[in-house]
Amino acid sequence: MAYSVLALDQAMQNTGWAHYREGDRLPTWGLHTLPPWGDNEGKYLWEWMSWLGEKCDDLGVTHLFVEDTRFSHGHEETLTQMIASIGLIGQAAVVAHLMTKRGSPVELQSVSPLDWRRLFLGALKKPEGMSKPLWRKELKDAAVAQCHKRGWLIESNDIADALGIMTFGVCTIDPTFQNLQGRLFREAEKQHDDFVRLNK
Repeated sequence: MAYSVLALDQAMQNTGWAHYREGDRLPTWGLHTLPPWGDNEGKYLWEWMSWLGEKCDDLGVTHLFVEDTRFSHGHEETLTQMIASIGLIGQAAVVAHLMTKRGSPVELQSVSPLDWRRLFLGALKKPEGMSKPLWRKELKDAAVAQCHKRGWLIESNDIADALGIMTFGVCTIDPTFQNLQGRLFREAEKQHDDFVRLNK
């Protein structure tokens, strides 16, 4: 059975998603948005879970990867933000359980930001003295740049992170994916170089 990987950079309002099915030439991606939650955590957790269930069903997902945000809290988060960061992972677990129970097995795995970024971006070191928000922006920008290098012309850094998580996930299942991506990188770079040469 071919694997079908869905990866999420989940968040309260903007959840980036990326999907790759074994044998596809390129991944697909998108952004799921919700309005501000206010005090309606239960309502929007349910809406998010319903969206994820439909997405998994439509794509025939076999593996679901989410970013592990459970232990990244600081003192600046609101209670609603903390509920969301833990609750969205819980809702993903519910979706995987329900789909497996009905005969469409979905394996759920949470991935630390450090692990997927090490694979996707390489060994990046925070410059001494750089603030946490600025470093976070640098990492987001690096993910977008890496997607562009691979020929994935996205604009949202939430989608870029999802594609990074997806790459990590697919590589844990299919080590040959990295080699395939290498060929795609070279094709994308050649197309870019040809375009620049012909339009000078």
